[in-house]
Amino acid sequence: MSRFLAGRIACVERLVRAGMPRSIAGGWIDAWDTSTAELADFREATDFWTLGFRYAVEEHRRGYLPPGHERLIG
Repeated sequence: MSRFLAGRIACVERLVRAGMPRSIAGGWIDAWDTSTAELADFREATDFWTLGFRYAVEEHRRGYLPPGHERLIG
């Protein structure tokens, strides 16, 4: 397994441990991965997944959902 993939998996697990539903955590990390796909140097940085974690937490706190997820009405 690559270091990048291991970091991605660990980031999702960290979000889940912090209380985020797995599907939402995975969705935010998919969005982070997609939005940074063309930034090779940035993706090689040692804090890349730490920043991805922060991104997901902030978007979630603001009440947003990752692309592809519908807001539940209720």
